[in-house]
Amino acid sequence: MADYLKTDPQWSALEAGGKIEVLSFDAASNKRFAALAPEVPLQQLLGSVPSATELEEIASYADSFGTSYRTLDAAGAERVKNAGLGLGVYTVNSVQAAQASLELGVERLTGDFPAQIHRHLKGQKVFPSNNGVVIEDSVNDVPGNDVQAETGEHVVLTNNSKRTIDVSGYLLRDAGNNVLSIGEGYAMQPGQELHVYTGPGTNSAQAYYNGGTASVLNNGGDSVALWTAKDKLADTFAN
Repeated sequence: MADYLKTDPQWSALEAGGKIEVLSFDAASNKRFAALAPEVPLQQLLGSVPSATELEEIASYADSFGTSYRTLDAAGAERVKNAGLGLGVYTVNSVQAAQASLELGVERLTGDFPAQIHRHLKGQKVFPSNNGVVIEDSVNDVPGNDVQAETGEHVVLTNNSKRTIDVSGYLLRDAGNNVLSIGEGYAMQPGQELHVYTGPGTNSAQAYYNGGTASVLNNGGDSVALWTAKDKLADTFAN
C-alpha cells in the first residue's frame, strides 16, 4: 500500500492533496506502514476505546484512533483526546449517528454514505430522491429465535406521504451487505406500515416474508439502508 500510494499517479496525487488516510485493525501492519510511509495519516481501529496506557502506545505510531460509534462515550472520547490522537468512528450510516458522534468530539466519520452526511452538515435535504417511504424501525432481537415463521426479526417501513407508493422491488441492505427484498404487488397507502421479515411467513398487505433461514440483522445494533427499485438510496436507519 505504501509503495502504491507513492508510485500510482492518481493515488499519489490524492495523497499529496491530503485526501488519503489509512485505517486498519491490525496493529502490527499499522506499525509497519507507519515506518514505511510516516507522511500518510494513519488510524488504528479497535472495537472499543482501550486504557490510557494502550492509547499512549497507539499514539507512538498512529495519528488517530477509531472505534464503533455504538461503544464510544464521553469518557472514552476524552481518553483518546488526552493521548494526543484524533478521534474517529465507524460505521456511521445515518445522520442521527453522525450528529451524536460529532457532539462527542469525533473528527473522522467512516461510513457507506458520505454524500448524505455531507448534505446533513450543510443543512441540505439528506435524501433528495426519497418519495415518502422511510425506515421506521429495525426489530433486530425478538423473543425466541430471530428467524421463525410469521414473526422474527424484521424492518418496519412507513409511507409518510399523502399518496400511494409502489414499493415492489425495493431493497433493504445492512452494513454487512445482507439484503432483504420486497416482492411484486406491494403498494403502500398513505400512513401505512409494511413489515419486511427475514424469515418465512404468509404474505399480506402489511407484511412481506423473505423466507430466509438465518438471521441477518445484528442484535447488538445495525444500520439499514432502503433502496428503490431504480437503485436510488431513499433512507437510512441505525439502532
